[in-house]
Amino acid sequence: MFGIIDNQAGIVTDIYASYPIRLIGNGDPSQEADKLGLNTEHVWPKTPQILLK
Repeated sequence: MFGIIDNQAGIVTDIYASYPIRLIGNGDPSQEADKLGLNTEHVWPKTPQILLK
């Protein structure tokens, strides 16, 4: 996600606060973004448990 989809010339921007971070390509893009204060904990929609049964 951070490596390709949301990465615009090395910049990934938080969709809620418009907080940009610059990825330097040092390992896993998701781990690098997390270390820089950006995570996707509440970005990806969750399926209600009732639908999974």
